[in-house]
Amino acid sequence: MLRLAAEEWVPHPHLRLDSRRVREFLLAAIGAGDDWLYHPCVVALLGGTGRLRKDIQLSLWAASHSSVRLGSINIPESIECWAPVGSKVIPAGVHELAALAYESPRSGLSLDPYSRSLAEAAEESWGALSSISSRHMRTIRSQIMSFLSAAATLESLHPACWRWMIQSVRMAIPLSHSTQERTRSWSSRTHPGAVHLDIYEGEMLILESLVHEAAHCHLYVHEANGPMIATGENGRYVSPLRPDPRPLRGILLAYHALAHICAFYSDAIAIGLGDQPFAVNELSLGRNKLLQVERIVDECESRFTPLGQEFIRNTSMVAQYGNSASLSAA
Repeated sequence: MLRLAAEEWVPHPHLRLDSRRVREFLLAAIGAGDDWLYHPCVVALLGGTGRLRKDIQLSLWAASHSSVRLGSINIPESIECWAPVGSKVIPAGVHELAALAYESPRSGLSLDPYSRSLAEAAEESWGALSSISSRHMRTIRSQIMSFLSAAATLESLHPACWRWMIQSVRMAIPLSHSTQERTRSWSSRTHPGAVHLDIYEGEMLILESLVHEAAHCHLYVHEANGPMIATGENGRYVSPLRPDPRPLRGILLAYHALAHICAFYSDAIAIGLGDQPFAVNELSLGRNKLLQVERIVDECESRFTPLGQEFIRNTSMVAQYGNSASLSAA
């Protein structure tokens, strides 16, 4: 799918890119299965709005992974773009792409406070605000520090979980402060590697949200191999994660996420990561929800494709692991 998208990609004419050279580089990287292609900056190949900005981000991302020069780019007007070490303003004019390239983040996970990597901001993100006040800026800085602290804790104390997570999550986009009681997070298969999430609810909830969305992103990658739900399946089922009845794919998403959330809290208890009473409580709640969706998945086994059934078998092993820790630990 990505190869076809790259073959059909025509960059915005205002950029005056050497489209043949850039396209050939992208196709070679796709053929080699280069890992850097799984990133929100590649969203330009998937269409949608904000085409000029998306094409700029893709070109810079490609140039940052190329050992050869990919030519120049014309920036029609000054623009602020995402970069791994923070946003950078590119002035209007013609620039060599090699001069605009940047290094990839050491950890494999970046933070994009204003959703610039996607060239479009979610309604509840900081990037959607019409202006950023000094009060907002203080809040954003505080939240960024909380997020970085949580990420560093996970990478240090549970490197296996960290490695699994950054296989599918490359960019975290924080949501603006909300009065809602629930912690918000979401991802989309049209935004590879990007997750939107609250980062002001404390270290353990930040990590839970990352694990939750990483599980979803892993599922999106598996779906690229083919459908997991049988043709004609259109039932609706009660999910413990949503108030509205969900299609079977929604139940599969919930099952996969809950299995990994329970595994995360089981490990957190075992290694003493974070607030232990909180982890025990969340594991207990997670296991109850996991049992609910597991029953539905078992009852609907025949409604999954062979690919879906294999995915469920692998998920069930994660679910069993998440049920292995004692709830008496604290």
